[in-house]
Amino acid sequence: EEFAVIFPETSREGALLAAEKLRERFEQFSFPGEETQPGGRLTISIGVSAYPDDASTTAELIDRADQALYRAKRAGRNRVMAAQR
Repeated sequence: EEFAVIFPETSREGALLAAEKLRERFEQFSFPGEETQPGGRLTISIGVSAYPDDASTTAELIDRADQALYRAKRAGRNRVMAAQR
């Protein structure tokens, strides 16, 4: 599943810090049935993009975050990656 989190008036660096904290908390939480997941645990991968640093339109901002998300998944999952500049 995929979902978006929007941090208004947050810098790219602030969004990366918040995303990493979210990833860590998610990794540490014991979810019922997580033993059936690959590796025996449930984790998340996060792609981050920021306006106006990474995009000038809403569609481009979402696309850049999505690209970063898929790079995180290809790199081994359970990580945060920022849009490439």
